[in-house]
Amino acid sequence: MLQITHLTINIVDEDLLRDISFSLDGKTKNRIAIVGKNGCGKSSFLKTIIGEVSPTEGEVTVHH
Repeated sequence: MLQITHLTINIVDEDLLRDISFSLDGKTKNRIAIVGKNGCGKSSFLKTIIGEVSPTEGEVTVHH
């Protein structure tokens, strides 16, 4: 399960993502796509999920 609660990612005084919340359960075979223009925060979002980057605000919970 992946749960994102009120996630904000701020890099160099610019919000890449602001107040994002959603959850995915591990029981179904969910597929998601992360799309956007260069520099909009896709890689930073994924790095936050795996714990490589700390969120500015909010919480990421991953249950295996």
